[in-house]
Amino acid sequence: LASNAKKPSLPKDAGTAVSKKTATNMIIDAQTVIITLIIVAIGFYVGLALVRQFALSIAQENHDANVALDSAEEELRRKRERDADAAAASAFAKVEPLLPTENVPATTSNVSKNDVEKAQSADV
Repeated sequence: LASNAKKPSLPKDAGTAVSKKTATNMIIDAQTVIITLIIVAIGFYVGLALVRQFALSIAQENHDANVALDSAEEELRRKRERDADAAAASAFAKVEPLLPTENVPATTSNVSKNDVEKAQSADV
């Protein structure tokens, strides 16, 4: 019984996505492919140039920021060094009058006159 049942019939163009009324003839030949590749290559080149220019501007801004930070740190280091030198000079100025000056020996080396005479005679 089931084999004798009539199946519903479909129109001839029901299985195609595009009906014959809207279908256009596509031209795909070597000239079209070459022109398309040239347009795509130009687009990639322009896009790459824009990306490189943007990356360069970011790198330059980053460099400028690093230079500014380095100069600020260097100025702070110099200020601290000047303050430390001033504090050391001030502390030495306060302590200097307390140091005894008459008990300081004229020479602080342990070289005797005999050693100097021996060295001079050996050079001759």
